[in-house]
Amino acid sequence: MKRRCKKAEYFWHIFFPNRCLFCERPIAADEVFCPQCEKEQPLLPPTCNACGNLIGQCVCSVPVFSVFRYEEGVKRAIRAMKFTGDRVVAQKLAQLMADKLVALSEDTLSFDCVVPVPMHKKDRKERGFSQSEWLAEALSEQISAVCLNDAIQKTRWTKKQLTLTAQERKRNLIDAFAVNQPEQIVGKSVLLVDDVYTTGTTVMENAHVLLNAGARAVTVCTAAKTTFTEVELL
Repeated sequence: MKRRCKKAEYFWHIFFPNRCLFCERPIAADEVFCPQCEKEQPLLPPTCNACGNLIGQCVCSVPVFSVFRYEEGVKRAIRAMKFTGDRVVAQKLAQLMADKLVALSEDTLSFDCVVPVPMHKKDRKERGFSQSEWLAEALSEQISAVCLNDAIQKTRWTKKQLTLTAQERKRNLIDAFAVNQPEQIVGKSVLLVDDVYTTGTTVMENAHVLLNAGARAVTVCTAAKTTFTEVELL
């Protein structure tokens, strides 16, 4: 693809400016969020989604935390990544996820590898990419840990979780995931990554698969957290 000349690019940005995904203010071409929105993000408190304790004081076998509330600006950013294939958004979200992870851990959390929640090959073929892989790859670079995109495989196609009740979600994912090459994760501290946390069924099923295959510890990090009543908005 030809690069636009500087003059053409100047007029392009006058008539079609890049806009912040949070507030829609005009921003530079290589930015995703404006400086003000980066400072005023709808951040969640530094607590585990499951037990409510501060990260580092969590009593869960699998600590789970999310960076943002799934509100308007964050929703637009995640949908841009998920449905229009905007990888720049994934990279920016991963940077913000890493910033919070470092701030929360206070050097108490360290990870050997980063693993994305997998899609079934049928769904991946239809979409053409995996947004969780994009987040995991970018996040692994931020925290200097290896990314294992193929660590977990979704072994069978399942119904979309957003169409199901909480109990149906659990039944839907029974035996739906398996670890590829367990030697990759045996004895490792794993950071499991996904885009949105709702009931936690998907991430916990993946976390237990990793633990059963020999992972020493699993921590879950998602870009955003919604509630089950908001699931129709995903």
